[in-house]
Amino acid sequence: MGKKNKTPMIIIILLVFIILCLVGYICYDKGVFGNKESSENYTENADKIDNNKSEETSPEEIALDDSRFIDIYNKLKSYTYWKNRSDGYQSFTDHELLQIIAKELKESDFVKTTETTEYGDPYYTLENSIVINYLKKYFGNDVVVIGEKLRNPSFAYNNGMDIVDYADGKYKVRFSGIGGGVGGPLPKITERKIISATIENNEIVVKEKAIYWGITSEQETITFDVYSDVKKKNKIDSKEYTEDNIANEIVTVEDYLDEASTITTKFAYDQDTNSYYFKSSVIE
Repeated sequence: MGKKNKTPMIIIILLVFIILCLVGYICYDKGVFGNKESSENYTENADKIDNNKSEETSPEEIALDDSRFIDIYNKLKSYTYWKNRSDGYQSFTDHELLQIIAKELKESDFVKTTETTEYGDPYYTLENSIVINYLKKYFGNDVVVIGEKLRNPSFAYNNGMDIVDYADGKYKVRFSGIGGGVGGPLPKITERKIISATIENNEIVVKEKAIYWGITSEQETITFDVYSDVKKKNKIDSKEYTEDNIANEIVTVEDYLDEASTITTKFAYDQDTNSYYFKSSVIE
């Protein structure tokens, strides 16, 4: 008798349980307890977010003459063409640093003294802090120039300036004429070409191709050799000209892109000045 009374109760409990499960499923499907579609797409959306993050940090191509780097590149390209400069301003000698900005110095940067040279020309002083301020736009705020290393009256800078002494943070300078040799005729040479420029994580990376050359002459024949490397060990072409036609000939890196060296130059971002400065340059 007891077993018969329990059977309907068990059936009722099972039916209630089944009904509750059905109601729960319907509510879930209709979005009463949550958004089924959002739940199902959660993983997919998360993957999309991760992909977007990856895309945001991938290198972005910029113009080959982007104003954020091109002026600094042009200013330093004669220095990065021949030598690796992998450690910022410290890759340059103090003479090179001053040479870089010598032509930018203004007349007002110099103070005329009462002392004169043996020829009656006045000496001037130039504060090292002024030199460093000019260099900051190329090398960032940490650039340092050791004035004592620049005492060399026989070294003429490209603005005609000779440094004869340094004391108390000031250079003692004089001005002389700039001499220049007259070289032989050359073809029209394009030694290097920027092939890409990208920006990622506030760092600009510029890649360019470069060739190197040497020239010899024997009687009326001028031999122009083209090399793929800065040490001129790998000759990739040799051309013969005469003095009459060499000036009209064209030699360009574009004809040797596969063999040419690659120069990679990096520019770092300075948040204080909202500008970029030279970080490194490597020839490969």
